[in-house]
Amino acid sequence: MWISLALALGLGCRGTPGGFVPLENGLKLVYDVDYVTGLGNVQSAEAIQRIDGKKTISGNEYFRVVLVVKGMPGWEPEVLYQRMAADGLHEVRYVGGKPVEYLAVPVPLTVGRTWRIDTSEININCRVDAHEPAILPEKTYEDAYRYSCSGTRGPLYFKNYTYMVQGVGVVKLVQESGALKMEMRLREVAR
Repeated sequence: MWISLALALGLGCRGTPGGFVPLENGLKLVYDVDYVTGLGNVQSAEAIQRIDGKKTISGNEYFRVVLVVKGMPGWEPEVLYQRMAADGLHEVRYVGGKPVEYLAVPVPLTVGRTWRIDTSEININCRVDAHEPAILPEKTYEDAYRYSCSGTRGPLYFKNYTYMVQGVGVVKLVQESGALKMEMRLREVAR
């Protein structure tokens, strides 16, 4: 139903250049999700992204990231693998049973920086648009970077913007895909 939320919720590692959230076993991010269906109905759901172990792929060690969305029909749990390198956050997805790695979020994040994710399944262009506050209903994060992405995952076109905060990670995501619209807001970070 939706383009990869896990792709949009890219994480970084504390202690590395431009890091945002520590990649560590047991880390759990909980998001409130509101989405509008093609009929204009607003629905609520909950997204939970957790780091659940490590795996060595092609000689590199990755954290296993699991994303589960409760309350959104048609959503299947998603698993991908992430590691932080000097140039940014790398992700691995399995396509046709084979690992495909790409740079998901480069570091450092600076206004105007652009990047592209281009695999057989994902074709996305991204840009850091602003360094501005991320305003959520319960809290305002003053030191946030907003980046926007658009492109395709498989046959679906989407566009989104994401707010990331140093030491916290993704605090807000707004995504559109056809008539479907979704907003995710960080509610809790647990270890």
